[in-house]
Amino acid sequence: MQGTVVKFIEKSDTAPFGAHVIVQTAAGQVDVHVGEARLLKQSNFTLTAGNSIRVVGIARTNGSSRVFLARLIQAGSNVVAVRSTTGLPYVPSGMRGKQVSLEAAKQQAGAR
Repeated sequence: MQGTVVKFIEKSDTAPFGAHVIVQTAAGQVDVHVGEARLLKQSNFTLTAGNSIRVVGIARTNGSSRVFLARLIQAGSNVVAVRSTTGLPYVPSGMRGKQVSLEAAKQQAGAR
């Protein structure tokens, strides 16, 4: 999915809990769950209103609403992996967490 960041929510009070970004796409606004905001900070990755982004992941229904579960997020040439290929969210854990996220992003960044 590609679009423009409308709003970044660092800590959502509704499930799935964690960081969300509202993305404006050609089909409308999409709520994208990006997992743990600290992982983005650790990777020096920011989501600011107006930024163009590309998100790889899967859409799911959560109660009566739909949410897109991000696996990879790309802004410009920066890519961060926030979820494994099996769907488990990555969590930050010191420098090792940053290295794992960067390596995962490099391995998964190919065309889908």
